[in-house]
Amino acid sequence: METFKDKSKDELIRIIKSFQKEQENSKTQKVFKEKIADNFVSFTELKRMFLNHGSIILFIEPESGKIVFANKAAEKFYGYDSEQLMKMTINDINCLTKKELKQKRSDAKTNKQNLFIFKHKIYGGDIKTVEVHSCPVTCCGNELLFSIINDITEEQKHIENIKLLNKRFLNVEKIGSFGFFEWDLITNDIFLSPEIYKIYGIPDNVLNVGEFINKVVHPDDLEFVNKNLESAVKGIKKYHIDHRIIRPDGTIVWLNNIAEIEKDEKGKPIKLIGTVRDITKQKKLETELQKSEQKYRILAENTYDWEYWTDPDGNYKYLSPSCERITGYYPEEFVENPDLLFDIVHPDFREKVHKHYYDENNKNTPVYSDSFPITNKTGKLRWIQHRCSPVFDKDGNFIGRRGNNRDISDLKLTEFKLKEQNEEYLALNEEYKSTNEDLRNAKEKAEKNELLFKEIFNTVPDPMSISTILTGKYLKINEGFTQFTGYSREETIGKTVEDINLWENTEEREDFIKKLKKDGFVHNFETEFRMKDGRILPGLVSANKFIIDKVPYLLIITRNISELKNARLEIIQSEEKFRNLFNKTADAVYVHPFSESGFANFIEVNDVACKMLGYSKEEFKNLSVKDINVPRDVQKKGSKEARQKFDKNGFSVFETEHLTKEGKKISVEIRSLIFDLSGEKTIMSIVRDISKIKKIQEELKLSEEKFRKAFYTNPDAIAINRLSDGMYIDVNKGLENILNYTKDEVVGKTSAELSIWKYMKDKGILVNELKQKGFAENLEAEFLTKNGETKIGSMSANIIKLRKENCIISITQDITERKKTENELQKYREHLEDIVKERTDELETSLEEQKVLNDELYESNKELERFNELFIGREFRIKELRDKVEELEKKLQKSK
Repeated sequence: METFKDKSKDELIRIIKSFQKEQENSKTQKVFKEKIADNFVSFTELKRMFLNHGSIILFIEPESGKIVFANKAAEKFYGYDSEQLMKMTINDINCLTKKELKQKRSDAKTNKQNLFIFKHKIYGGDIKTVEVHSCPVTCCGNELLFSIINDITEEQKHIENIKLLNKRFLNVEKIGSFGFFEWDLITNDIFLSPEIYKIYGIPDNVLNVGEFINKVVHPDDLEFVNKNLESAVKGIKKYHIDHRIIRPDGTIVWLNNIAEIEKDEKGKPIKLIGTVRDITKQKKLETELQKSEQKYRILAENTYDWEYWTDPDGNYKYLSPSCERITGYYPEEFVENPDLLFDIVHPDFREKVHKHYYDENNKNTPVYSDSFPITNKTGKLRWIQHRCSPVFDKDGNFIGRRGNNRDISDLKLTEFKLKEQNEEYLALNEEYKSTNEDLRNAKEKAEKNELLFKEIFNTVPDPMSISTILTGKYLKINEGFTQFTGYSREETIGKTVEDINLWENTEEREDFIKKLKKDGFVHNFETEFRMKDGRILPGLVSANKFIIDKVPYLLIITRNISELKNARLEIIQSEEKFRNLFNKTADAVYVHPFSESGFANFIEVNDVACKMLGYSKEEFKNLSVKDINVPRDVQKKGSKEARQKFDKNGFSVFETEHLTKEGKKISVEIRSLIFDLSGEKTIMSIVRDISKIKKIQEELKLSEEKFRKAFYTNPDAIAINRLSDGMYIDVNKGLENILNYTKDEVVGKTSAELSIWKYMKDKGILVNELKQKGFAENLEAEFLTKNGETKIGSMSANIIKLRKENCIISITQDITERKKTENELQKYREHLEDIVKERTDELETSLEEQKVLNDELYESNKELERFNELFIGREFRIKELRDKVEELEKKLQKSK
């Protein structure tokens, strides 16, 4: 198809002369002026008007996509001059494929579609989002596409932010296990996020949500909830409570409610905004002290960057293996020679690096970052990005420095190449401008062809009008003006803007006129217009003055921004809801870019994070995750595991420790999610302080350890039996030693199956004691060992709760030997009594005999001596028996 650019110089001259002849054939200058007025402006002036207009305008060939005209606003926007643009096609600036662009041009040509959203690439490579109004026009028998381009990059970002914020809103709720609500106290309307419905178990068919929530509150907590809610609405205190609900399926759930009152200018409460979190798990953990020991994950070294720690004297305490990958030297070589780093730093940077390491003033610098070149072991020059910070103990004493070195050689090489290419390009561009001066002159002559813009005015989709500045009367309006305002040409032409009462705000119109008088143009002036049917619509107005035969005219182009206004309102509402959720959640929230090394600084944190760690939001933006993590030698393995989880699921849950600004360690549970933010991987983490839970678990661990030691090391027999059937659940080593059974032979069986009780009446006594009192003390019973031997034991027992089941814990002391000693002692006592009785009887007999023999006393000395010897011998025998009894009594006391 022949285009305007294809016409020869002679043909262009013929067209211009034809127009001049038409002017000369006019009978008088007045007739010619009337003809101009009839056409409203000469198309040469109309072309000039578009050339200088603030809107971005392009003319494009539909088939090839070649740009045949670009105004000054287009030059400014795309960064190319008009001559460069005239050598380009729309494919050079549009990010769509050639096939997709051809289809779009076809749609515009056939009027199937005249409004498009594209990505355009401007000079320098930046991408802009544009809104293109395109329609077909005919000039000299050639079809062209007339396009007005509006830069909507920021508007599109806002629209994309709506989707992103909504997605973040849902993700924050999901990973944080809490929901967001907003209660309008004036209208009584309640907004609930999706997670709220899940937490409360609210069915989809519930009409009155507020009434439903009130019904599911646990009866025992209802008065407490209502009392606190009433106090919060009255502004007496904040609404921050824990309470229970009973879901429709019967499940009892513990909730944590946090809300704040929003007031109007007069201090009247108008909204209650807050969060609800399911804390059932936490509540169970606080009330149950019978859990298994906590296992900690160990982080291993696998970081890609060169990590190191030094002591106060600069000696290395730790170097990661990556130092060998970057420098060629092993960690051991740096330890042996602490000055090795300065030896390999480029001489031009050596003094600066040395000063940084050993200057005392640098110890108080929170974070230091710089880049410098080094020479590795093979002699190759490498650039590293260095970052370090001082480390202090809990008393504020300087204990060393923690640092990171990253290899940025490829980045530096790219920067140098880009700089060289840019300088080369600028030189070529100057040469290009110089050699194309003649072509530019030819282009300026070609632009004088007024026929190019003949049908533009009426085919532009945006409202356009031309009026005289002196009278303010409309001379020309296009179809877009009629469709926008509802006024026909007959109702508008010859009238002023006041006549049809188009401007809604007269003060804004006066500001518009002042700016127009001052600058000669107005670009994107936002105001509101009153339509013929009474509707008020927002618009962006651009206007330019132009002069024909010393008569000033005004061209006005208006853009309907109703949809943009609605989008902005949605953005504001969405951002407000997200901000309320972000700042009023009970947990800390971190947002930071995804980084292999974890050195990316925080983008945003909420108020809870600041309160938890003691940093302000500005201080947080100078910190990374590693700056708040507790340093550990095994940190790298955990980082690798976290990255693997992210790569697989985009989601990770783990526990770690963070350091507050004062150096205090707190245990935290982190739920992290990866999402795209402006095309970059970003991590959002919900961080919960679990220090209290950890303390409970440590106390539980200590309690369990004490119980385990007492249970398994006690020499007495200890057993745990199920109360319902008497089955052994656990036994200690003492029971194994006393009854000669192994633990595996006992656990899972009952005492009846093992025939442990010698007399069942003793078992019956124990059961009765437990039923009546719940415990039994010092019950003596006889038991049978595995080999049939009888053992005597003193048993004490209690009923306990174990895994929600009633059990008996019993302690039995083996008193077999003590019983034997007591029996033997009893025998000695009985024998002693017999001897004493025998002695008494003998004494009585001796007394009788003494009376009989008294008279013969003097006659028989030998018999008297025998009697005395017999008496003394028996006294010694009694004494020996007494000593034996005392010895047995001492043994008995020891056995007890």
